[in-house]
Amino acid sequence: MNDISIDFSKNVGTIRPLHGVNNGPLTYGFVLNTSQYFKEAGIPYSRLHDTEYPYGSGHFVDVPCIFKDFDRDPADPSSYDFALTDLYIQAICDCGTQVFYRLGVSIEHAPLKRNVYAPKDAQKWARICEGIIRHYNEGWANGFHYNIKVGGYASCGFYGAFCQNPTPDQRKFLEFADDFFAYITSPQIQAPLDFFSWHIYSGDLYLYESFARYARGLLQKYHLESAMSILDEWNYSGDNMMYTMATEVGAALASGALCVMQHNEVDLAHYYDAQPAMCYCGIFTHETAQPTKTFYALKAWNALYQLRNEVYSASNCPDVRVCAASDGTSGGILLSSYCAEDPAVRIHVSGLVNPHGIQATVYCIDRENTFESVSAETFHGDAFTIQRKKDRYTTLYIDLRQMQK
Repeated sequence: MNDISIDFSKNVGTIRPLHGVNNGPLTYGFVLNTSQYFKEAGIPYSRLHDTEYPYGSGHFVDVPCIFKDFDRDPADPSSYDFALTDLYIQAICDCGTQVFYRLGVSIEHAPLKRNVYAPKDAQKWARICEGIIRHYNEGWANGFHYNIKVGGYASCGFYGAFCQNPTPDQRKFLEFADDFFAYITSPQIQAPLDFFSWHIYSGDLYLYESFARYARGLLQKYHLESAMSILDEWNYSGDNMMYTMATEVGAALASGALCVMQHNEVDLAHYYDAQPAMCYCGIFTHETAQPTKTFYALKAWNALYQLRNEVYSASNCPDVRVCAASDGTSGGILLSSYCAEDPAVRIHVSGLVNPHGIQATVYCIDRENTFESVSAETFHGDAFTIQRKKDRYTTLYIDLRQMQK
């Protein structure tokens, strides 16, 4: 039996906007529209990377898609093609979602590379990026005032720090991170850093925990404690990856990862990816753009996010992750059972008092359920216990409401 303890009388922090995504809600040349689901899950941020992959479809987000002729003048508004990116970003904002704009280019897997090489004139490239920023944040070139967060770089991960035989690329990721921080904090540079972003693809929640601590450790090592730690690409990785990420396994990984991020000082996060046409999209079906089981893990986190205040939670089983929140009257508990061998869980709840009782409604994501309500009970008193049987891969969201007369 796995024992979970929740004490709603003990506030321990604030639930952070960790249920962001990459891209969407318009995709596939604006044919697919998942705006209603963005609103349903309260997606807080959309990071723009690999937008309308491949090559940004020639029109979206990537610097060469917006500034098509590098020989033109970056000071001339007519040198830029903002039209489709404007529409794409407007659809994001219409959902109540904020934009996290990636300046650069999309990944290129083909043998023939087009845009991934360093620009022939770095200073001019920087002026082009400045024009894009001015368009979306300062109204330049018939633009907008979105106050979009812009920055870089995004580390591809810290895998080399946690394996016995790191590859050359894995070692390079670690070396580059240290070189980057050493450079920006050097006496002659002293560049400001608002945030540091990084990636992880893994089916191991312990590795998520290790990466989060490593990123925070880098910021502390270089005396940049006030900078945000942002996990701006993450998803399940493992056997039958593209299928599994959308199942109850992917959902349990996602809900568990969100709990790990909350407990390890990750400030923002963006699930990769929200474009139904992309094979890495685990939250919508590729054919019909309908929500998957993993989508509902993000929706469950949004329920906690709306409650705002994180309260004390603890699990006696390391494979059962938990996070809880309250707005002072109502409460919510998110529980992820990921690879846990024991199929039973007992949740002890205290500190949420109401003379008319507390109604606890349990929503479940497992092999049989896709965020359906599986039970509803009314409890009285200062403390009560909820017991559930569960599969090895299960997400539970427990909604706690004060009963009225």
